[in-house]
Amino acid sequence: MPMKTMSPAIESESAKVHDLHGKAPVEKSKKLLSTHRLHSVLVRARAEAGRIVSRSGAPPTLIKTQPEQGGRGSGGRLVGSFSLFVLLPTLLAFIYYALFASPVYVAEVKLTVREASRTDSRSVAQSILGSIRLGSASQGTGQDTMMVLDYLKSRAAIHDVGGVSMLERWYGNKDVDWLSRLQSHANLEESWDYWKQRVTASVDTVSNILTMRVRAYSPEDSLEISRRIVSSSEKLVNDISVRRRADALTRAASEVEKAGADLADVRALMLDFQKRTGSLDPLETAKVIISSISALTSEKIAIETRLATATSTGVGARPGAKYDQARLAAVDEQLRQMNDRLTGTEMYSVSAQLREYELIKLKEEFAEKIYTLSRSSYEDARREIEKKQLYVALIVPGVLPESALYPRVLIDSSLVSLGCLIIWAIVSLILATLRDSMI
Repeated sequence: MPMKTMSPAIESESAKVHDLHGKAPVEKSKKLLSTHRLHSVLVRARAEAGRIVSRSGAPPTLIKTQPEQGGRGSGGRLVGSFSLFVLLPTLLAFIYYALFASPVYVAEVKLTVREASRTDSRSVAQSILGSIRLGSASQGTGQDTMMVLDYLKSRAAIHDVGGVSMLERWYGNKDVDWLSRLQSHANLEESWDYWKQRVTASVDTVSNILTMRVRAYSPEDSLEISRRIVSSSEKLVNDISVRRRADALTRAASEVEKAGADLADVRALMLDFQKRTGSLDPLETAKVIISSISALTSEKIAIETRLATATSTGVGARPGAKYDQARLAAVDEQLRQMNDRLTGTEMYSVSAQLREYELIKLKEEFAEKIYTLSRSSYEDARREIEKKQLYVALIVPGVLPESALYPRVLIDSSLVSLGCLIIWAIVSLILATLRDSMI
């Protein structure tokens, strides 16, 4: 579209300006137009140009100062969001903690699980069975303390201190503010979540000391809850100790039974051997045979000596010589039989019997020793089952709180403010980054 001509007013002003600049070298001392008037002329010219462009169909937004307005709007949004998401929650938290939050009383208890002292004078049977895990030696107390910690965080602790009904009596009454109160008719899972927020515990792994803190809305309730928890924890430790000793007694009894059965089997094997060989003790039999061989050898030497003497003196044909020769043959036969019975290759030779007998005898002695140790372990376990091996030692017992530790108005409000500020800053940065990436 062709541009329209400028209005007469603008042409007249332009002409004046042109004349002014044209005569500037001559009439410089007579300024016809001041700086203010020149500015007014430029503003009117700009407005007239805007109207002309508007009538020509161009978008009117071309003459707006968009960047300046956009900057002011972004700052206003930041201030508004900061007020809404940081200042307002902080103010509400301050009002709640200062005016409405119920006072919280804390009862602290420090305890540990100890083992009853034992004397160092243990028998050989106790030492051996303890090394092979057949005795009734207990575990270290560090594991027992950790078990108490897990128990305090479990649903079983709620049941042992009185159940959900007792929690409602302590934490669900009307004196507790609505936000801190345990809601009525809460189920076990909801009560368990609430319990873990009100009862906290930690264990020092170096000293095995458990520190428990109980929060309640009256001093009496906090002290009563802490005492009930300590009582139920001690009952738990005693039950664990009893079960441990009962298990040790059961294991000892089973070992005695097994050792007795093994000993009976070995002795039955020994009786069968004796019946089969016809010898109560092959070693004693061997001693008798050796003694007989020694006597026959001596007699043989004596007969041979007489025969040799008679032959050398020329009286070998005497009547007694035939008797000596017959006796010498009988002695040789007896010696041969004795040697065959002692060291022969037959199945029932004394040497073969001794080998089998010694193996059975060794098994019998080992079975007797194991049986003796098992009986000793069983007797020790039976005596120890009546003793208290583990117990809960209170290092710092719970006392009645004198003043409420919570709420801490300024600290808690500052924490709420800091958390809201961090979240607001992160969200604002994310939104600003997305806005810049869309331009």
